[in-house]
Amino acid sequence: MKGISTATTQATLNIHIRQALFLNRDDIPDALLNEIARTLTIENPKYQEALKAGRWTGGLDKFLSYYELRANDAGDKFLVLPRGFLPSLLQLCNRYQVRWERRDHTFSCDPVKFNSKIQLRDYQSQAVEAAIEKGGGVIVSPAGSGKTVMGLEIIARL
Repeated sequence: MKGISTATTQATLNIHIRQALFLNRDDIPDALLNEIARTLTIENPKYQEALKAGRWTGGLDKFLSYYELRANDAGDKFLVLPRGFLPSLLQLCNRYQVRWERRDHTFSCDPVKFNSKIQLRDYQSQAVEAAIEKGGGVIVSPAGSGKTVMGLEIIARL
């Protein structure tokens, strides 16, 4: 899938989807890189809590960053991002007029058919349908509400 952009001088940013998102560092304009770093860096709540309580903050990072710069054996540098950041990344690319292309390297096996006999409650059915429709996500629900059952039903339907 390709992104629509008016950028003409910029190389195409290949977004490699594996266990995380991998982007070649050399293909990311500095403005976009700075915006990604700003978006994926938050204040560490443990640090803030210790600071407010007057406790020692040594050993606690002031900020938490949810991105990483890595290099392979050939010396190529990659920016590694959480997979769930993909929709936001695509929005940022379009905002900064960066042409992008998605390259999905996720592994898939031959389908296995499960005959589910799970009886879902209404709220569970809604969550399962939403997760399947969106192609993934995180189910947040109270203890004892059947998150494991919902997960099993999602697996059975896929």
